[in-house]
Amino acid sequence: MNRRPATGRSGPTPGPDPAPPDHGGSPPARGSLGLVGAAAAFATAVTLFAPDPGLAWVLPALCAFPLFLFVTLIHGAALGDGQPATWLFLTELVLCVLTQSLALGTIVEASRGRLRGRPRPS
Repeated sequence: MNRRPATGRSGPTPGPDPAPPDHGGSPPARGSLGLVGAAAAFATAVTLFAPDPGLAWVLPALCAFPLFLFVTLIHGAALGDGQPATWLFLTELVLCVLTQSLALGTIVEASRGRLRGRPRPS
């Protein structure tokens, strides 16, 4: 026997509540962070264990390239020429990668919402 709740409404009973949204980021953003993390781990290992690390830190910088180029140019113009301190280089690299990952995830989620016909939140 199918019983309906005593709400006075007709029609099917409501289903379970929808699952809460996943705030883990979009797959492209997570992939970008994973790629940069793997490149940084490789560069760290080469720096620690190789007699001459060479250009090991080029790959992590290239993963963050679009924004990292502007940050490096601004850094060079503000503080003059020369090689930045290691902590400053790594801080700039991490901030650029996190900013780019956030932008990539936002773009992907906005395009998915537009393709599904959902309005963008304002």
